[in-house]
Amino acid sequence: MYGVTIICFLFMFITENECILRKKLFPEPAPLENCFNDCGEPLFLTPLIESGRVKEAKEKSLVRNLSYASEVESYSGFFTVSKQYNSNMFFWFFKSKSPKAPVVVWLQGGPGGSSLFG
Repeated sequence: MYGVTIICFLFMFITENECILRKKLFPEPAPLENCFNDCGEPLFLTPLIESGRVKEAKEKSLVRNLSYASEVESYSGFFTVSKQYNSNMFFWFFKSKSPKAPVVVWLQGGPGGSSLFG
């Protein structure tokens, strides 16, 4: 019985320290900025691209005023997937600092997995 008690105390000690280490490993998330302000209208890029206004689409899709990611150039907007069903896909592209870096595509959701989180 004495051995089981020691094992229980060791287990509690290890899990408590593991929690403390985990908190130090992952810093606090960036604060939400302007989360209650109006974000404006969604940017649908497909009509601009189809009409040959690619430069304008690129300029409009440039993300600005992100204090926690100001050193990273990024673009975001919506591409039309189906005009018939008025369905669009959101993207957020982060330009790599290295021109030789591969492109990574992250697709959220899938069979049995919701895309409403993460």
